[in-house]
Amino acid sequence: MDTNAIRASFDIHRAHPEVSIEKHVLSQRIKLGESVMARERVYLDKCYWIILRDVVLGRVSDPSSVALLSSLRDRVQSKRSICPISETVFIELLKQADLETRRATAKLIDELCEGVTLLPHPDRVSIEISHFLHSLGAGNSNFLPLETLVWSKLSYVLGIQHPVSQLFPEDEQRVIQKAFFDHMWQFSLTEMVDIIGSEVPPHFDFEAVANRMNESSALNANNIISFAQAYKAEIRGSLSLFMHVAREVLESMGTRQSDVTAEASREEHMVEERQLLDYFCKNIRNDEVSVALRTLHIGALCHAAVRWDKQRKLTGNDLYDFHHAEAAVGYCDVFLTERPLKTLIQQRHMKLQSNFPCRVISAQVEAAEWAST
Repeated sequence: MDTNAIRASFDIHRAHPEVSIEKHVLSQRIKLGESVMARERVYLDKCYWIILRDVVLGRVSDPSSVALLSSLRDRVQSKRSICPISETVFIELLKQADLETRRATAKLIDELCEGVTLLPHPDRVSIEISHFLHSLGAGNSNFLPLETLVWSKLSYVLGIQHPVSQLFPEDEQRVIQKAFFDHMWQFSLTEMVDIIGSEVPPHFDFEAVANRMNESSALNANNIISFAQAYKAEIRGSLSLFMHVAREVLESMGTRQSDVTAEASREEHMVEERQLLDYFCKNIRNDEVSVALRTLHIGALCHAAVRWDKQRKLTGNDLYDFHHAEAAVGYCDVFLTERPLKTLIQQRHMKLQSNFPCRVISAQVEAAEWAST
């Protein structure tokens, strides 16, 4: 722990009590986002992280894997590329029971991602909805690009929280929160893994979730007669989970404009959310809206592709893969993954390539050739 840096952080924040913790966090995220967007973003799924880790550990020595690791290191060190992760990679990392290999994977991720992660799925979707609704307002020509707002640091890979205590006055608590944030902002994934140690990680039973979704799909299979209809069903279900966010954003925008806070009943909120859901469902296939709400859009396309294939059942691993696809295709330039996922997201009726020109690579030889250019 760098006590001098912590002391300096306290001094800086005590000198600026007018800066809220929210404003401080946002400024750091924007600064990070601008630096990330200045580089080529390369997203690796679990399979590629394991391959490269095994190269480091001397377990894998085939020329393409060795060359890929060497080229990625060169790209990152020269600030040409960066390999950010998502919370899905983090969760899959914690599933590695062997602490030695888990730590080796974390150390390699630290090296290639330089502490950068996408915001977790719910936060990312909320920002996409908020950004889109704000962009529709007048006078937003200088609006920050969405792509600069979705990045965070590994210590906050599952979301940002701040310490709260009744022992300190409000102004001192704000100083503590900002200094704590500065400290955690520099935390490495290796340090996090060391702290977690042999503790059993949270249990994410995606297989059970997939089974429930398969049962629901089977009950409604006769009602799905086209891929477009499958997508419509999937996106409506996904959007419905976030319409409270859209309503709250619009309420906040209205309050700022009128300086009046109107209390609405629960029934009125439900009506507003249904109207918003109908609006988004009607317009989601428009390029402007689907690009704005890319996380839900890409995820719904992946789910629809499986649902439309009546011979295929959804698995727990599919759910992890779909989250990888949302992160990589939505916000990165290159996606290194396995062939089945590449085949799925490149299906012609998905129409992802026109709006999201992310290069998807599954073969290690091709990945090595690309990285060496």
